[in-house]
Amino acid sequence: MLLWWRMMPDKASDVAKADCQQAMDLAHRVSSELRAAEERARAFEEEANYFRDRAARAEEWLARIESELQQTFFQNKEHQQHPVRERR
Repeated sequence: MLLWWRMMPDKASDVAKADCQQAMDLAHRVSSELRAAEERARAFEEEANYFRDRAARAEEWLARIESELQQTFFQNKEHQQHPVRERR
């Protein structure tokens, strides 16, 4: 009976060590997953910035093209519809 009491603290210590190791393993795994998720988030943010910049440049080009079309076709058309007559 005396041996049972001596083994009890050793058994409890072993269980506590195993639980601690399991918790440490889980914390390490979750930490690694978090780092990986943060890296993916940074990559997605960089990609979003790239496409945001491309969209802004495309909008600038479209505005420029629209302006040139307006000047080339519509302003010239107005001048043709209302020709200036020479005075005699």
